[in-house]
Amino acid sequence: VMQRVADLQGQIFRFTPAPMAIDPKLKKDSESGTYDDEDTRRIDIGAWVFDQKDPKDLLDTVVHEQFHAYQHQKYHDERRGVLPADHPLAPAARRWLHNAKHYTEQEKNDQKYRAQPLENHAWTAAAALMKLLKR
Repeated sequence: VMQRVADLQGQIFRFTPAPMAIDPKLKKDSESGTYDDEDTRRIDIGAWVFDQKDPKDLLDTVVHEQFHAYQHQKYHDERRGVLPADHPLAPAARRWLHNAKHYTEQEKNDQKYRAQPLENHAWTAAAALMKLLKR
C-alpha cells in the first residue's frame, strides 16, 4: 500500500518516488520517517509506526517524506537548468535548495523546523493530499 501511494503521488506530481525501507532505529514519537537527500536518497519509515492504531498515520508519513523526494528532485532540476527559470515552481525550488543547505533539525528547534520552506511545504502538501485520500 505504501508503494502504491508513493507511485500514485509520483504520477500526479511528476517525480520518481524514493525507495522506502523500514528502520527499527528511528526514535518512537519523534521520527516517523526520514528522507536521506545526501547518500541513499531513500525514505526510512520507523518500525514503530506500524504499531499505530490508525494506518492513516503511516500513509501520512509516506506522503510527507515522498514530498521531500519531490522537492529534492525539483531543486536539482532547477539547479541543472532542467526546470526553466521562468517556470512557476522555480522560485520554490530555489528556496528549497537554500533551505537544504541551511536545514534546522526538529530536535534543535521545533518551531523553526516546521516553518522552514522544505518542512512547511511537505506538511501542507501532505495534509492536502491526505484530505483528498480520505474521500
